[in-house]
Amino acid sequence: MKTTIKLFAAFTMIVSFATITFGQVQNATNTIAANATVVGAISVAATQSLEFGNLSVSGPKTINLAGTSSGGVTGGLERQGIFTIEKGANTSIDLTYTSIPSALNVASGTALLPITYVSTWGTNLSTGVGGTDVSVVPNAITIVPQNTAAGTIYVHLGGTVTPGGTGATATTAGVYAANVTLKAEFN
Repeated sequence: MKTTIKLFAAFTMIVSFATITFGQVQNATNTIAANATVVGAISVAATQSLEFGNLSVSGPKTINLAGTSSGGVTGGLERQGIFTIEKGANTSIDLTYTSIPSALNVASGTALLPITYVSTWGTNLSTGVGGTDVSVVPNAITIVPQNTAAGTIYVHLGGTVTPGGTGATATTAGVYAANVTLKAEFN
């Protein structure tokens, strides 16, 4: 009987501990949402080429961001360059000139026409004013902030060409050109 009482007491203690242990297990759950906002694609259009028109080999000519020329010979087509960018609401984008030559090349030959640039972005087609200056060096990034309204951003490009040089690269009469490439991407 003593053995039975001892076994019963041991069994009772084991069941009590098991009940206490199992009684302390708790379950908790919660839920989070999985959300996504799909924004419209970015597009970049080459709206208008930067045009210096006519100039002489004796002095520089400038086209400002509003398309007004100064210096050099007047005549021919003179205007600022314009890129048009479409972006979605609540998006921030990076603007990067991936190709920005330091000189225009003559159509036939080795002559060069050195060029420096100015640029800005904004939401006004005619002036581009309203944004910030854009770095006009290869691969420099300018950020169009997220709070900029959805729709169209205009990047205006102006600059100064300065005839000169010596030898084979000296500026001579001719048609000069080079390509400028602007990339816009989500950041």
